[in-house]
Amino acid sequence: MKISTIKPEPIPGTTRPIPKITWNNKTESSYIEGGFMPQPDEKGYYDEEPPRFYEEQKRFLSEVDTRQGPILREVTHIIRLKTIDWSSEKKERKEYLIWYETWRGRNWLGIDIAPVTGHVEGMYIEQTKKLKLDPRTGEALSYTKGKRQETYYIPYSKKTVDQIIAGFYDKDSKDSVKYINNRDSIHYVVKFASEDSPAGQMRYGQRTEFSYEQFATWTFADLYKMATRPWGNQDLNYGPTMSSYK
Repeated sequence: MKISTIKPEPIPGTTRPIPKITWNNKTESSYIEGGFMPQPDEKGYYDEEPPRFYEEQKRFLSEVDTRQGPILREVTHIIRLKTIDWSSEKKERKEYLIWYETWRGRNWLGIDIAPVTGHVEGMYIEQTKKLKLDPRTGEALSYTKGKRQETYYIPYSKKTVDQIIAGFYDKDSKDSVKYINNRDSIHYVVKFASEDSPAGQMRYGQRTEFSYEQFATWTFADLYKMATRPWGNQDLNYGPTMSSYK
């Protein structure tokens, strides 16, 4: 045995504080809540390898030391889109927001650690479940995995856009986290699906970048009209960078 079974006493003042941060780990939570996360046996072995979620975020949070400064969270992109509200009985398509963040921080030596890039808030992949019945008796036997479902949970509003920029969604972690958002540096993107085409002429989805004011205040229909307007008819005073692609 190369390592002693006796654990050393903690050295006073050297215990790394657990960082306080509110972040989206809902995909993993849906697996756990659905009972689909593999559990080890009494010897610590698994029948199947557990799925790996949020490895970059967990690595970062295991290294960052907020005694050396707060975790710096920066919103890089905010996306506005229409998608199905799975909680609705009629499954209507509604407007939602998601956003992408970069996290930066330092370790216990005060050295910058590898950042988290592209962390997503506002959307997760929900693992649904299906009830399996005994074909002979109709009794409930077990749950099996259903489809994996993209689920959005931040409805669109201008107030919400401004709260995202202000760091409102982690307001309880202010001692450990600092948002360093610059409203004018964020990319504001609207995602259009083929279902958003009123005449059905758009076969493929596209994404278009707008200014903050357009993104936050225009109706979805007006944003769509501008995004699909022929380039020669664009008003030069609008100013957004139009970048559309499949």
